[in-house]
Amino acid sequence: MACLVSFTLTTHILCTRTKPNGDYSWTTSSVWPNEGELDIIEGVNQQKQNDYALHTAQGCSIPERGDFTGSVVTPNCDVKALGQAENQGCLVEDTKGSRGYGPDFNNATGGVFATEWTDQAISIWSVSYTHLTLPTSDLV
Repeated sequence: MACLVSFTLTTHILCTRTKPNGDYSWTTSSVWPNEGELDIIEGVNQQKQNDYALHTAQGCSIPERGDFTGSVVTPNCDVKALGQAENQGCLVEDTKGSRGYGPDFNNATGGVFATEWTDQAISIWSVSYTHLTLPTSDLV
């Protein structure tokens, strides 16, 4: 079960009790990666932590250190960047460990992901329902 609410053109909230885990799947457009792809939930196979990723064409990167709590795995968002796996893009690993993705996330009844995209930055926050005082029974 999930809810997707858009408050403005640049802010999105995703509330979910479970996320897929196991084999991977995704969709892309015919002009991918030129229009970019932002993943607020990314993981493959039996991965336990959540990754946040931005996949683009040449010319986009993120700082390796900044005002964020995740760990930068790869800083170049170009899907063909030298020294990175093909299609990897810039990847930030969530520091919540297994609570951010996969079976442990699902067993903990899920959580909330919020994304804000401005002309200055893309910011992503996540919190498990166990850390919220909101009633999860109202989720669609």
